[in-house]
Amino acid sequence: MTDQISKNYLSIGQSIGLLAITLAVTLFLSPIMFLRGIIGTEATTFLFYLVTMGLSFWILFSIWRNKSDDYTFNYKIPNGMIIPVILLGTLSIQLSLTIPLSSLIPMSDEFAELFRQSMGNPRNIFTFTTIVVLAPVLEELIFRGIMLKGLLKRYSPATAIVASSVLFGVVHLNPWQFISALILGIFIGWIYYRTRSTSLAIIIHAFNNFTATLPDIIGIDVSKYEDMELRELIMTDIKYIIIIAGAAVVAAACVYILNKRLEKPISPTVARVEGNKTIF
Repeated sequence: MTDQISKNYLSIGQSIGLLAITLAVTLFLSPIMFLRGIIGTEATTFLFYLVTMGLSFWILFSIWRNKSDDYTFNYKIPNGMIIPVILLGTLSIQLSLTIPLSSLIPMSDEFAELFRQSMGNPRNIFTFTTIVVLAPVLEELIFRGIMLKGLLKRYSPATAIVASSVLFGVVHLNPWQFISALILGIFIGWIYYRTRSTSLAIIIHAFNNFTATLPDIIGIDVSKYEDMELRELIMTDIKYIIIIAGAAVVAAACVYILNKRLEKPISPTVARVEGNKTIF
């Protein structure tokens, strides 16, 4: 019975194939970036992301729809009261894990400048929409709504969440965003596993991206701090340790609360096959 069910859903190998399709589409459409000299960096980045990720999603959804009988997205939020806890947990994970681990990999000045130029000004409406709206919606539909949903039908929750998170990190094509995407992907994946809510995944992703761009949005000049690590900004190791430890405690408390408040997911083993369709 379980083998019959799992054949209707993505394997890790097939998920890697879908990632390869996404990267191939991005590479094929990269000439769009030459429009920067005509319509500006921000508008070009918006257009490039919309076309490449939008087309990738359409291709992947078409493949998924032909492969599975359950190709819908669940946008329901099971309990709106948990959203503040989820957002606090997201911010705490950023401070306790993402920032410290990312800072362990030095970034060259050339790459930092290239990255800034490719994105443009976060206060620009096109850049803001790309980072806070387009990326969360399209990436979550692909990596949680399609990939993780399928992987959870074939593998253990831990394997499915880690595999989808690794692929989510790889699609960013650089080690700094790989780390942040991997950590964020694991947290989002766990929330998705417990709720099956694509909306919650999008909200977490959007909030994470928004907080990363907030200093620029409110007009704080962060350029003079770009080459400094969090430890250097705080000035002392003791303050650094206190902030990291405090954020870790808050993150752990949020996960504990969420673990208590979210319903346990139904095991795929309770599913049955009726005709050619999987019934839950």
